[in-house]
Amino acid sequence: AMDNLPAASATAIKKLTFPDNPMFGLLFLEGGEHCPHLGEARRVVEYPADCSLGINLFNRAETRLEQLIPYGFEIINLRCIFQLTAQDLEKLEQLPTVTTLHLPKFADDSLLVALSKITWLKRLFLDDTLITDEGLALLSRLSELEELSLSGTNLNGSFLNYLSKMTKLKKLDLSRTKIGDGCLAYLSNFIALEELDLRETSVSNLGLPFL
Repeated sequence: AMDNLPAASATAIKKLTFPDNPMFGLLFLEGGEHCPHLGEARRVVEYPADCSLGINLFNRAETRLEQLIPYGFEIINLRCIFQLTAQDLEKLEQLPTVTTLHLPKFADDSLLVALSKITWLKRLFLDDTLITDEGLALLSRLSELEELSLSGTNLNGSFLNYLSKMTKLKKLDLSRTKIGDGCLAYLSNFIALEELDLRETSVSNLGLPFL
């Protein structure tokens, strides 16, 4: 359960109480001014309220996403899980606090249908996954996304027009993909874009006028 404690100093503290043997994974913090290292989930965890609470999950047999509901996690890293199904991801609909998600390398289009229902996501990392251009069209409902990483995927860019509703997108990582000049015109849909990574792609000077 999560409690907000009154601030003893200028920095408010949040407190989490876990069951005796949670077997959850490793906790981490992001984003605050001073984010201490948390490590494994233990009985009582305190951390600065300006940090986002994340968890690295490992063994699916021990960690079911619905067990995370009471704790207010904002970041869930699934990259170390070797089996993940659409049914697992559907449990995220019960976790309204989750804003950042890292999917494992084996993730493919079959998982994107469930993912598209988590419409409040702000950061999504699909690096080195097996998703296709056609599959990415399933993510058009994620209109709150501010950061999307597709680095190391086989995408060629024909999907980008499907993502036109992502008008809040600030960071887009297309490095190590097969994107070329012809798809750069679609990037004009991302009117809030501040950071674009096109390293190790076939984009050339000819495509730059589209930007």
